[in-house]
Amino acid sequence: MKHLFIASFLMLSTGLFAQNVGIGTVTPGAKLEVVGNTTVGGLSLDVQDSSGVSILSVEDAGRVGVLNSNPDASAALDVTSTTAGVLIPRMTTAQYNAITSPATGLLIYCTDDNKFYYYDGAQWVTMVSIVGGGNNNAGDPTLIYTVDGF
Repeated sequence: MKHLFIASFLMLSTGLFAQNVGIGTVTPGAKLEVVGNTTVGGLSLDVQDSSGVSILSVEDAGRVGVLNSNPDASAALDVTSTTAGVLIPRMTTAQYNAITSPATGLLIYCTDDNKFYYYDGAQWVTMVSIVGGGNNNAGDPTLIYTVDGF
């Protein structure tokens, strides 16, 4: 009976603590830890679609490429597409004002007034104001970049 109890305890404790999965490591410190080995392209992680095209890559230097297996050296994130853009988080004024300790440079799109805002370290600032008319042949509005107080 004593042996059965010890065996049951060991099996239970192993199941409770051996929940982490590691790729490239025998002692993962997170639920999923991938330790990459540098390949010819310097990629630690490369996720490909069913036809072998890289859709997400992470270089050893930490740069991330989306639809790009060779992110630009000057970019932390390099998104490549000719058919889609980058979608910035959209929220109301009340929602972005409720962000606790926003980082300087945080960017959002406000759905209340349809404007982009960034946090300058002290306050939310409108990034772009649009004034009508325009000076170009297409008659598009002219964009004027303003900072409150200037």
